[in-house]
This record gives sequence, C-alpha cells and structure tokens, in this order.
Amino acid sequence: MFFHSIREWLLQNRTTVRMAFVLRMVALGIGSVAGLIWTRLLLGTMGAEIYGLFLSFSAVMRLGGLGELGLTGTVALKAGQYLGAGNTEQLEKLLATARALFGMIALILMSVFLIGAPWLPTWLHFRSDTAAGSLPMLFATGGIGAAIMVVSGYFSSLNYAHGTVTWPILPTMLLLQIAAPFFHWWLAACGAPLWIQNTPYLIAGAINTYLIWRMLKWSHPTLGNLLPLALDRPTLRLLFSTGGWMYLAGLGAAIYQTVDRLVINAYFGADQVPAYQLNYKLCELSLVLITTATFVAVPKITQWIASQPVPYERLHSEIRRLRAFQVALSLAAGLGYLWINDHFIRWWVGPEFQVSLGLQAAFAATLVVAGCGECGTAIAARCGKNGVRSYGLAVGLSGVLNLVLSLVAAHFGSLAGIAIATAISQCALVLAMNYLSNSYLRMAYLPWLVRTFAFPLAVILGAIALRSIFPSDSWSNQITLAAIYFVVWIVACRMAGLSYAMLSEEIRVLWGMVKGRK
Repeated sequence: MFFHSIREWLLQNRTTVRMAFVLRMVALGIGSVAGLIWTRLLLGTMGAEIYGLFLSFSAVMRLGGLGELGLTGTVALKAGQYLGAGNTEQLEKLLATARALFGMIALILMSVFLIGAPWLPTWLHFRSDTAAGSLPMLFATGGIGAAIMVVSGYFSSLNYAHGTVTWPILPTMLLLQIAAPFFHWWLAACGAPLWIQNTPYLIAGAINTYLIWRMLKWSHPTLGNLLPLALDRPTLRLLFSTGGWMYLAGLGAAIYQTVDRLVINAYFGADQVPAYQLNYKLCELSLVLITTATFVAVPKITQWIASQPVPYERLHSEIRRLRAFQVALSLAAGLGYLWINDHFIRWWVGPEFQVSLGLQAAFAATLVVAGCGECGTAIAARCGKNGVRSYGLAVGLSGVLNLVLSLVAAHFGSLAGIAIATAISQCALVLAMNYLSNSYLRMAYLPWLVRTFAFPLAVILGAIALRSIFPSDSWSNQITLAAIYFVVWIVACRMAGLSYAMLSEEIRVLWGMVKGRK
C-alpha cells in the first residue's frame, strides 16, 4: 500500500517543473552539506596523498564517461521530437539503434579499462602507494563504472525526453550523495584498498540505473523496452551527425572539470590535489546555483527564439533581467569567496590546506566570468541551425586551450598558473558564445561587453588587490574589507541594470510560488 501511494504521487508529479526545481534545490543543499561532511571525513581518514589519488581517479572516470560520444543528449533531443510529433515508426528505429549502440559502447569502454588497467596508472603518472592498494585493480573497477554510466545515460535521456524531470533527482541524491560516500568512508576507515573503496559507487550506480529504468517503464512502457536491437544506417548517421558536436562540447566541459586534477597529480604529486580542489569548492557550489537558475529560464527563452515572429522586445527584456541577476549573484559569490575562503578552509579541513592569494584570485575570476556569461553561453546552442555546431566547437577549443596553458604552467612549476589557465580559457569561451548569441538575437554586443564582462572582471580584480592590502589575519581587516566589498557590490549591481523594483518583483513572484500561486 505504501509503495503504491509513492508510485501514484510520482506519476502525478512526473513532469512538474516547479517540483523538479524545488527538488533540485533541496538536492543541491543536501548534497552540498553532505559533500562538506564526507570530504572532511574522507580526508581525515585517508590522508592527503591517498585522497588526492582518488580525486584524480575520479577525474579519469569523468573523462571515461565521455565514451558515449555525445549520444545521450542526442537521444534525448530526437526522442522528444518524435514523441511530440507522434512519429512512432521513427521512434522505434531510434530506440532499437540506440539500445544496440549504447550496449556496444558500454562493452567497449569496460574492455578498454580492463585491458589497459596494468598500464593506465603509469601512463597517467599515478604514483603507487602501498596504502592505496593495487592501482590496476582500481582502474579495472573504473571500467565497470564507465559501463554503468553509459547505460544510465541512455535511460536518463529517455526519461528527460518523456518529460520525467522529477523522479530521477531522488534516487541520485540518496544513493550517490549519501549512501555511497558513507560506505566509502567506512571502508577507508577499515583500511581497505582504493579499488574496494570504489565499489560502493559501482553498486549505487547500478541500483540507480535500475531505478531510472523502472521509472521509465512506469511512465512509458515502450520507452523502457530492452529489445529489439538493431543498427539502422540512416538512424546511425542521424545520431552521430548531431552527437559529434555535443560530444565536442562535453569533451571541452570535461577538460575544464578534470584537467587541473590530472595535471597537478602528474607534475606536483597527488598530495597537492586536495588543497587545490577544496579551495575551489565554494566557487563550484556558487556556479552550480547560478547555472541552475539559468537552466530554469532557458526553456522559456528557447521557445521565444523558435517563435514566428520572434518577440524580440520581450526576449531582450528577459535576457537583460537574467543577466543582471547573474552579475549580482556572481559578484556576490566572488567577493564572498575572497572574503571568507581562508576562514572556511581553516574551519573545514585545517590551516595546512590553505593556499596562496594568487590561486584564490584565479578561482574568483573564473567564477565571476563564467557566472556573468552563463546566460549567453547557454543560449548560444539554441541559436539557429548552426548553434549546436558553434557551441561544440567553442567549448571544445576552449577546453584544448585550457589543457595547453595548464601544461605550460605545470612545466614552469606554477600551481596558480594552472588556475589562471582556466580563467583565461573561460574568458575566451564567454566572449565567443555571447558574441554569437547577441548577434543572433539582434542585441548590441558592446553594452553586454561592458556591463556583463569587463566591469565585473574589473570589480573582482580590484577586490583581489584590496584583499592583498587587507589580509584576512585580523577582524579589523575583515570588517573593513566586508564594508568596501558591500559598497562595491551595490554599485556593480546598479551598473548591471539591477534595480530595486526588479528585485521586489522577483521576490513577489517567488513568494507566490511558495504559496502555490502562479
């Protein structure tokens, strides 16, 4: 009876965007708190070097997941179009081909990891440690994990195509953000080797994949079918022609998220990875919040872009509003990060993990540039027939630029240089993507450049200079810096176009959502 009631509630709220947004925010909050707790426990239990090895291995797994070649997003896009048009014949061809293709990719990825396990640790400069256990065994488990990720991606794409935006949030949060890290910590406390410590994530991933598949069967039994399998040539061409650009975008994004850890592990040692990664944590959480806000707004903007005629006045007004809020959020996060990070790290994991102001400055600059430019970057892929191609090329090339600059910085022994490489490549990406979106939407580029890029960047660079004048070693300096930062932030918000009336209206709308009014 209890299970039946839960299933009925899930079916009723399967496509509820507001419920999905609320659950995303709840999951983000719980995941953030849980992440802080697990990181501190794991770091204390495993030590900096072993924990750094595991973080670097996680980066390899993130890259390994790209073996799906961008097909997850392509299947979601095409399946959604066929469902909306009622094109059952094309949908069946797509599903049969996609099932066979994803199954083959999962087996190939797993085989590559299993066969290459004896050599991959050495090739990626993973230094052996007796406490870490067998690194080849760790990479062998990585092959199983990569296969699970590919299969899970297939079922997740179909859930999304069918409009099931609520359900998958729950098991992902409970299994991958709470249960798996708990058993990882327990195994680490027992002195288990790293490959054993990785098994909770494999088990949680497998269970999560099964639940996502069951959700698909509940909502649309045909989409959840596992047979038949086929390799229809026209469908293959369709999948790879679109998936190639999405893969390039995914590759670039993965390089942004993983290259720092791998380069630091190879050039500076695994024990240097945790300090670098942990000092970026507040920036990472802030960017997730900003991109979540964009994720909610972009579907409406996408519909306006596709309308005939295009409601340019309404479109421009909404984009300016979104950009103003993004500037306010990004600068608040960047200034807050510079002000609090030293104290946060000292409280969270200890003073031995504090890093230089130069490294923190690069993190703050990356946060502000990426956050302020998020709207134009997200919209660029929706701009006309060539939007996806341009987006994929820009993200992929900026990822390569990040990798090259990071390797140069590592060659000269500069940790801060690796972070600066990310900031530079992020600037290039934001400038290119916003030029594309502004041109397509007939919006002037120069005002955007001044308000949403140059001025926020100048503000954060000035804030970095002030931080060097008022170091965080006394409360008087902290109070003075906070006061200056607040005044600067107010001025920056006004420059970005954020007004009191606009803020009041947003609060009124949000309050109406809380009370259940539209």
